[in-house]
Amino acid sequence: MVFNIGSGSVSGGIVKFTEKPGENILNYAKEIIPFQQEVSVSKHVELMKKSLSVLAGKLHEGGIKIITDSGKRDIVIDRVFYIFSSPWCVSQTKTIRVKEPKNFKISENYLNKLINEQEKQFQSDITVYGKIIERKIIQVKINGYAVADYDGKFTKDLEVSVFFSVVPESLLQLVEEAVAKTFLVRNVWCHSTALSTFSVIRNLFPQKEDFIHIDISEEMTDIYIVRNNVISSSASIPLGRNNFIRELSSILGVTQEIADSMINMHSRKENDELAAMKLAVAMDNAAKNWLAEIFKILDTLKEKIYVPEQIFLITGSELSPFLKNKLEKHDFSVSLIDNKKIRSARPFDDIIFKLDLMFLDNIYKI
Repeated sequence: MVFNIGSGSVSGGIVKFTEKPGENILNYAKEIIPFQQEVSVSKHVELMKKSLSVLAGKLHEGGIKIITDSGKRDIVIDRVFYIFSSPWCVSQTKTIRVKEPKNFKISENYLNKLINEQEKQFQSDITVYGKIIERKIIQVKINGYAVADYDGKFTKDLEVSVFFSVVPESLLQLVEEAVAKTFLVRNVWCHSTALSTFSVIRNLFPQKEDFIHIDISEEMTDIYIVRNNVISSSASIPLGRNNFIRELSSILGVTQEIADSMINMHSRKENDELAAMKLAVAMDNAAKNWLAEIFKILDTLKEKIYVPEQIFLITGSELSPFLKNKLEKHDFSVSLIDNKKIRSARPFDDIIFKLDLMFLDNIYKI
């Protein structure tokens, strides 16, 4: 089973991975975390847990039906993957540099020792936040050059970039409790949406070594600066699609449901000319805060590092073309990672879940 724990929704599926590239989604479902006009963190956590329990129930009912209809009684769910996005997860890249006067041999044991020492330091820095759920080498440089095959090589100059992700232990327990009401799976693996989306972008566009990756969900926008194929900086702002709903609701004096419907109609260009003009003004006003927060982060980062002009925009929202246009007006080259670029054997529009599966399929052969 694969669960994506998002900022405003949870999605999941019963997935069969094969030895060949690709996966077979036996069952899929999504549950929206109920909208709050004013977000309360404690309430949002509780609503997420309830939504996850409902989702697990849907997958169980659908899974039983699949097994019954197919006549296959040998389907056994032996692993569960939880993939956490912001705000549930915090991620950071740590780069370890070793320079010695004499050549030394790179081995798995040697790298593990280096990473364990770095992990202790990282863990002491974030002990108050939670538990490290993933640590993955995303780049190794020998004598200043990135190499894919480094095991057994000798060098005097080694640079290892390791991606760490942390989730509060209380949240991990809450998530497992929500799923355990329906499924009891002891083989649990955890990852971050940040690593899965970065890995897929890097695989899809190997020629792009420097880029900005912006991931827009219901409640959050996450910004990652990638330099030389490594996530060098990251930041999050508590503004996502739901913020547009709140802004339109306030500006136009309508309910949340009507504001949501208006965003959909605006994206599909289904309004009459006068209504379209009024809504366009309201949407532009709503976008100002979102853009201002993004450029505040980018301007701060420009003082420290080179900020690329290439942006990969990922969002499961119909706002994609609108937000792409806003960013392009600031001289960025923007590419949408959407359902046109990501093909799947099963037609569904959850782009984040598709990216999660592509990531898992790359690193696990189940």
